[in-house]
Amino acid sequence: MRRNPYDTRYFEKYAMLSLRYAYNPCWDSFACGAGVESPDLQSEALDIGVEVTRAITEQEGLAHRIVTDYFSRGLGEDAIEDQLRRRYPRFSGEVRILDEGAAVITSLDGLFQFKVHLSELAEAIAVKTDKLGRIYRVFGLNCLYIFTFTARMGPEDITLALKHAGEMTRKAPLHYDRYFINCVDRLFVAEASGGIREILLSDALLARVGEEALAP
Repeated sequence: MRRNPYDTRYFEKYAMLSLRYAYNPCWDSFACGAGVESPDLQSEALDIGVEVTRAITEQEGLAHRIVTDYFSRGLGEDAIEDQLRRRYPRFSGEVRILDEGAAVITSLDGLFQFKVHLSELAEAIAVKTDKLGRIYRVFGLNCLYIFTFTARMGPEDITLALKHAGEMTRKAPLHYDRYFINCVDRLFVAEASGGIREILLSDALLARVGEEALAP
């Protein structure tokens, strides 16, 4: 059976590479993959651990990306579907433009109304926070890297999600020091002490990271 190239290993490598190329070139000593887990990325030299997770499913993420990339262009349903077939060969659903907004219909999930699921981001943070120190090893700097699969989030959305997550985990003995929120072409860096930095990811960088993450 052929392995899905976009598996957990892919996302771990993608996170590791994006941090090195877009955030800090000195973060080049992480180990990941076989024999490394809990957290997923570990650097003994830097005393940093990074847990990698996804806030929504890949199918939901595809629906988010379709709406982000195509519905904002004013294209008709047929034109959008034609472009989707060429860009996403595995896409087997259809799209519809509704009075209340855009929607994606897939063979698996039925009608998927587009909306940014901040609650799912907060829940992902809360789940991982609960495991810090109990299942995940504690480093000098503990980070959480989260894929959202949507480019629709902004700093205000990230702030709300972190606030909600904080309320959900207020009794947790440990919390992450830094959060990396991947929003397709932007990487938000949020400090537990406050403040959010936005890093723009160029097409060239995205292509490089994606290609290297797929490499054996």
